[in-house]
Amino acid sequence: MRLVIIGGRQGGHGSTTSFLFSLMRCGIVWLALLPSLTAAADILVATDREPVSLNESFTLIFSSDEEPDGEPDFGPLDEDFQVVRQGKSTQVTMVNGRLSRRAEWKLTVMAKRSGTLTVPPIAFGGDRSKPFTLTVVPGTAPAGRTVGDERLMIEVEAEPKSPYVQAQVLYTIRVLHRIALRNGQLDDPKLIDAVVQKLGEDHRYQTERNGQLYGVIERRFAIFPQKSGALRIEPINLEAELAAGPGSMFDEFFGRQARIHKIQSEPVVLQVRPVPASFKGKHWLPAGKLQLEERWSSTPPETPVGEPITRTLSVSAEGVTMGMVPELADKNAALPELQRYPDQPVLNEEHGGYGLTSLRREKTAFIPMKDGEYRIPGIELPWWNTKSDRMEVARVPERVLKATPVPQLTAPDPGLMAPAPAETQPHATPDVTPAAGAGESHTLERPFWFWLAGACGLGWLATAVAWWWTARHREPGETSPQALSPPPDLTKSLASLKRAVAGRDLLATRRALFEWSLARWPDHPPANLEQLAARLGGSAPLEIVELNRALYGEKAGDWSGEALVRLIADASKNRRNAAGTAQPSGEGLAALYKS
Repeated sequence: MRLVIIGGRQGGHGSTTSFLFSLMRCGIVWLALLPSLTAAADILVATDREPVSLNESFTLIFSSDEEPDGEPDFGPLDEDFQVVRQGKSTQVTMVNGRLSRRAEWKLTVMAKRSGTLTVPPIAFGGDRSKPFTLTVVPGTAPAGRTVGDERLMIEVEAEPKSPYVQAQVLYTIRVLHRIALRNGQLDDPKLIDAVVQKLGEDHRYQTERNGQLYGVIERRFAIFPQKSGALRIEPINLEAELAAGPGSMFDEFFGRQARIHKIQSEPVVLQVRPVPASFKGKHWLPAGKLQLEERWSSTPPETPVGEPITRTLSVSAEGVTMGMVPELADKNAALPELQRYPDQPVLNEEHGGYGLTSLRREKTAFIPMKDGEYRIPGIELPWWNTKSDRMEVARVPERVLKATPVPQLTAPDPGLMAPAPAETQPHATPDVTPAAGAGESHTLERPFWFWLAGACGLGWLATAVAWWWTARHREPGETSPQALSPPPDLTKSLASLKRAVAGRDLLATRRALFEWSLARWPDHPPANLEQLAARLGGSAPLEIVELNRALYGEKAGDWSGEALVRLIADASKNRRNAAGTAQPSGEGLAALYKS
């Protein structure tokens, strides 16, 4: 890329003006180049359904939240697909004052061959879409019998024909028409001993039957039989108005109504099998596919004593209702000195080309009370693979959670801050004569911070000597005033705790408790809230458990810290009373020994 700047006259005012115009032209050129310097547009590819049949049309959707570099070239699709029609739509939305734009290109296509086909990357100028893979099944007619005439037909299909109890059956209804339909009414399957769920919205496409092209309205359901034996799905009724043929506008002008057409599908009978004897799991779980995953908030699992660490378990089961997925973690598996706070599980169902997929996610917060290693038991989830017709087990291995000790807060050793005495340094060879400029070299080896550190070290040493001298000459029983007076921030930390509890701020409450503990026991503060509860005694352990449950469990809305505030306030009051009565007692003992 070249930028050509045309200059003006040389010399004087004209040269300055020419230079300014050249700068303006540069700015305009760079502004024009900014779109090409930005990141490439992210173009996604999706389809309205999967798998698709060889003799059925389906929709390919290319979408982008940014304006691509140019118009698309769909020529590479011709190798495996026939493009029936295409269109573009643009959606502009305003959210919180921010303008967003989304462009979609929808193509109605038909596959030229069956198998696993790949939609190649499509060029949008300098941008390209991502490759997309889909499955095309052979173009055979459905097993269910088609009912109707050449203009309107209805067909139903159920797979598999012999499902296991509580296993998914995909039930598909197709309305095929060669004439426009108006005000159609289509029944849903109604069953007594089965759970029925509709899968997404209706799909519209084109298909071929007996050499004729039909428009198709497809509706899909997931059926879950609840007992073994024969299960009959009653016929589906369709009632629709058929638009008249040529001259229909003339007929409507004279008040002639469109004809109402009624047809009915064939019934479907399923032979439901019971739970196989070879299944040894605790919970019967038939699925087409199942994945079990584990994730920790830190990897490998490690946390300081008293600090929480979160474990997340997730399972995804294809062809299973949300209520059939069992609990993953064993809530009765208690470990000594390792508190556990499970959160409310998250359940979700998704509709896709293979029916219903259920998701379950469980989060548990672990808080170790003592340093060391804790073995978290593994998880085994037996399930029945309906595709391979055999039992499988999804596993999460046993984990070792390491709890590290919390370092104690101690004052720094004064000796660590002082420099080593000159005598400890290696002696120089006495017969070496300093060269010229040695004075400057010595000064560079002793910068300002060195002398400052030495002065600080002497100050620490003088303070230690003064403290030792004062303690040695103190009268027996005499107590330092600083030791008797409460820490200066005890009242402040109590006020912080009251504000946090009043505002129902759980994290601020936890921080305020640690601040109060440090003020109450400055020499040996508790390492965690459980040690704080043990020192307070009484109902403090129960209150700390409720606080942790609100922090890491599912009962945050039920927590009230009023009782906890009263405990801390009483402990602060007792501390101040002890400090106020210690001095008279000390004086009495001193007088007794003097006598």
